[in-house]
Amino acid sequence: IMFETFNVPAMYLSDESTLSLFASGRTSGIVLHSGDGITTSTPIYEGYTLPHAINTLDIAGRDVTEYLQKILQTRGYSFTTTAEREIVRDIKEKLAYTAFDYGTEMAEAKREDPSVIYRKYELPDGQEIDINEERFQCAEIMFKPVMADADKYESSKGVHEMLYDSIRRCDKELQCDLFQNIVLSGGNMIFKGMDDRLIKEIRKLEPKGYKVNIDTC
Repeated sequence: IMFETFNVPAMYLSDESTLSLFASGRTSGIVLHSGDGITTSTPIYEGYTLPHAINTLDIAGRDVTEYLQKILQTRGYSFTTTAEREIVRDIKEKLAYTAFDYGTEMAEAKREDPSVIYRKYELPDGQEIDINEERFQCAEIMFKPVMADADKYESSKGVHEMLYDSIRRCDKELQCDLFQNIVLSGGNMIFKGMDDRLIKEIRKLEPKGYKVNIDTC
C-alpha cells in the first residue's frame, strides 16, 4: 500500500521506544515507555536496542485507571459500567499527578484544609464529586505495584527500579550516558511530577552520584 498507493520512495520500521528516542533528538539513551497495557525500559545505543537489558512491568495506564476506580469506590463513588469507566479515565487524565514525596503528600491531604490538593470534578449529569488524595494515590502504583494487588505484584519492581536495573545491566562505559539521557514516552508517563519523582528515586539507588537527566517525549 505504501509503495503502490502512496508512492513513497522508502519506508523504515522500528519499535516505538527507538522512535521516541529519535524524536527527542538522540540516538543513544534509555526510554521508559508506558502506555495502556505495559511499561518497558529500553536501553538504546547508536540506534540499536540492547535486548539483554530490556525490562517490562505489567502495570500501565489501564491499571492506574482501575486503581483509581477502586479507591473512589471506597469513598462511595461507584463507577461500574464501561461509560462510567471512561469518566474515571477522564478524572485521571485531568486531575492525577505524581507525588514527589508520597508520605508528605498524604499528610497534606489529611489536613483540615487540604486546598492545595483538593479538587472538584463535574460528572456528565452536572453533579460534582470531591477528589483529594486519590489524585496522587492512583499514580503511586507505578512506583509501588504492590498497592494495586498485594498478591499479584508482591515481588514486582517499581518503574524507578526497573529503569535503574536496565541501566546497570548495560556495559559500564555506557551507564553514565544512559543516566543522562532518559526519555519518558507514552500517555502514562505524562503525569505532572513524574520526571522529578523518577530523578529523586534513581538518585537514591545510585551511590556513584551520576548526573540524572530526564526528558519527556
